[in-house]
Amino acid sequence: MVSRNEAGEINGVDHVVDVAGRSQSVQSDDSDQGGWPLVEAGSSAVPVSATLAKASSTASVMPEISAFPAVAVGPVPVRGPASASPFETGRFLKDEAAPVPTGWRSAVRAVTFGRVTPAPSAAQRREQARHERIVARITNCQKVAFASGKGGVGKTTATVLCGTALALNRLDRIVALDANPDAGSLGWKVPRETESTLTDLLRYADRIERYSDVRALTNQADSRLEILASENDPAVSHALGEADFARAIAVLERFYSVVLCDLGTGLLDSATQGIFRLADQVVVITAPSVDAGRVANFTLDFVQRRYPKKVREAVVIINTVRKDGLVDVKELSRHFGQRVRSVVQIPFDRHLATGGAPEWKRLRPATRDAYLEAAAAIADGLTNTGRSFS
Repeated sequence: MVSRNEAGEINGVDHVVDVAGRSQSVQSDDSDQGGWPLVEAGSSAVPVSATLAKASSTASVMPEISAFPAVAVGPVPVRGPASASPFETGRFLKDEAAPVPTGWRSAVRAVTFGRVTPAPSAAQRREQARHERIVARITNCQKVAFASGKGGVGKTTATVLCGTALALNRLDRIVALDANPDAGSLGWKVPRETESTLTDLLRYADRIERYSDVRALTNQADSRLEILASENDPAVSHALGEADFARAIAVLERFYSVVLCDLGTGLLDSATQGIFRLADQVVVITAPSVDAGRVANFTLDFVQRRYPKKVREAVVIINTVRKDGLVDVKELSRHFGQRVRSVVQIPFDRHLATGGAPEWKRLRPATRDAYLEAAAAIADGLTNTGRSFS
């Protein structure tokens, strides 16, 4: 440490740094230099008083460069290879196998015992391109709000299956938050591992320090999608407002790359409006009916009045919850396509019509394909709008 006595002299110097930026060792010799320490520079000891002779009495003024002793500077050492025989990973890996062909391509491969493998089909190339969209890298947590001003359109199921499609393909952590202040059903869409809820997360928010602390409060599906359930007691759940959900999201975004928020149907609820404000992307769920389409259009109007850009970048999912209908779905898609970035239609699936917990493997292939398209559309909007360390 450096200090000055009453005469303005420096005492207790442990070390100094020369103009080249190198730290020099310091020794004190009170008998020869009147209390000034000596700086080892090369083979001779130079008193620090000589370097400060031309400095002003103010401690912030540096001495002139000529007061410093000349020190020989050698060449900067160049670091050599860490190993005499570098272990190059690529030398030991076999080429990744191409996607297994189907149809006549599969027959050609079987007849030739694998010697001839036709190029992937157009469908396989589309699947690969879609997969690359879904797994696109993001460097900050993204919040996605799933909204609908009308119940019965499959919003909660769509939240789970979009999250499932993302979790099955991506390697980072994804969580779905039940943000319905009216005791939502998101927590019942996956097997229950714990009875903990959003209320518990808020109760222990100040004590949560690591991922395992949060994981103890969530339920995880086979797809790795995690769900944080809402409070089962409607009285407690109604007490949660904008500040509560903002605090919960602030905790979750420390440990998850994507947070899916399943909103309630009340667009004027403080919780819903607060999540709209925090969301990086909005997904509106509707059904192929006139009243559901009208409510979805109103939902977009509601958001556009407050956040116009979020509507232009939104995704609309038309969920076919009934097998037969008289609404022209293509015309409905064109209407919403003029307002939002992407529109995805989900076909009718008897497995989802029960209203129970959806199982990815039990979906029709066309339904799985549609939800993968929805996941890709959502992933296209997972822009890096937050903090970055690059």
